[in-house]
Amino acid sequence: MEKAHDLTLGTLLDLAYDTYLPGADLLMTGLMEAAIHSEIKTQEAKDAISLLKDWDFRVSVNSVEMTLTRYYLFAYYKSDKIPPPCYEKPKILLLKNLTT
Repeated sequence: MEKAHDLTLGTLLDLAYDTYLPGADLLMTGLMEAAIHSEIKTQEAKDAISLLKDWDFRVSVNSVEMTLTRYYLFAYYKSDKIPPPCYEKPKILLLKNLTT
């Protein structure tokens, strides 16, 4: 949205219904680099990497790539290794502390 200028109601609606998933390219870049430098042991993992490699970062009801990305993101989140520019944990912790 930061790059959107001179929006009309029509172009705003187009943006609202755009199926492109912002940030997915950044998240998947790290996974793809890891896949290149790692031995992928199972055919299931190889198939998943292959799907993600060709993904255009668009989502739909039947998007297997989005499902894979969601599970990867949750696992990455749980690992507590997301760098601050992508996820500012201190703010989240502060908000949690304010609401408890």
